[in-house]
Amino acid sequence: MLPLKARSAALPVPSPVRRAARPVSGPPRCPSRPRPAAPSPARRAAHPPGTALPHRATARVDLAPGAGDTLAGVQNDDDTLLSIGAFARRARLSPKALRLYDRQGLLPPDRVDPVTGYRSYREGRLRTARLIARLRTLDMPLTVIADVLAAPGPEAADAVARYWRGVEQRVAAQRALAAHLCGELARGQGSRDAHQIPGTYAPDPADGSQRPYGAFAIKQRAVPGQTVLTELRHAQPEDLPVWIPAATARLEEAAQACGGVVAAPFVVYHGEVSEDSDGPVEVCLPVAPSRAADAPAAARTEPAHQQAYTTLTRAQAGYPQILSAYDAVYRWIAANGQRESGPAREVYFGHWAQAAPDEQVCDLAVPLAAPGRQSL
Repeated sequence: MLPLKARSAALPVPSPVRRAARPVSGPPRCPSRPRPAAPSPARRAAHPPGTALPHRATARVDLAPGAGDTLAGVQNDDDTLLSIGAFARRARLSPKALRLYDRQGLLPPDRVDPVTGYRSYREGRLRTARLIARLRTLDMPLTVIADVLAAPGPEAADAVARYWRGVEQRVAAQRALAAHLCGELARGQGSRDAHQIPGTYAPDPADGSQRPYGAFAIKQRAVPGQTVLTELRHAQPEDLPVWIPAATARLEEAAQACGGVVAAPFVVYHGEVSEDSDGPVEVCLPVAPSRAADAPAAARTEPAHQQAYTTLTRAQAGYPQILSAYDAVYRWIAANGQRESGPAREVYFGHWAQAAPDEQVCDLAVPLAAPGRQSL
């Protein structure tokens, strides 16, 4: 065996050619970067020692100046153009929805390629797109969304709150209508009374007992004679939400000539108002008897009487669910051996327009005949 020194000497030495041909392992070396230039004396003089020099703004250069929404070929981060697919993914919307919003004028693209028709959107508009997506989760119509987008911040917030109040009122009315329909259907299938339907009665807040007339507590009271200004007309159910407030406003104006309204206004239903019948309906505003002749409106006297009545929330007072309340009052009258002496009326003591769905707004009342007298 050769000694170590001899073995090293015996190994072949690679030639310069072979050494140059051997591949170099690892990444290629990068040329060294030049050091940044020192700040100019003028810039240094504007910032005394101990203060940091301000960073210069950075921007991306548009490779095709003037081709997009850029200014002199320089664009800020919010002006970065995204394809409709990329914009849709980041906005959590579908491209189909973006095309719809374009047609509705809610979110038009910032650029449409004249050759391919491809749409592009600025990155800064993602906030608007996401707001539209969230408003749509509230089932807000596109016309209402357009009003929200066009309004300044506080007004936009008011518009959303106003829309949601309408949703809550509609859902509460639908809930009351569903309870009414359940009662009608159950009675039509042989059920004797609405209180036999699970979920259609409510605990009395005073003693916790079940009310035998569904969700309605029936009471009785005495009503004094009144002088009222009136307006009478035939109407269908869809006419009442418009005509009743308008007639009330006209009578309130007329009542100013005789000292104003002195008690809660009420609406008398002289006949059934439904899809097949049109009343008539009479709006009545109580005024001072001594000055009723001064008012430029028709007037009459409402005699004193006893009433059976129940108090309704705004949701319960809507049509047709209010028919459940009528049914409950008339069943109470029959069950207590009494008779009605006049047409039913709704007495309004709350502010209907501002009332919440569960806020009490009116009494549904039926005049009762005195003992020994025949009903009308």
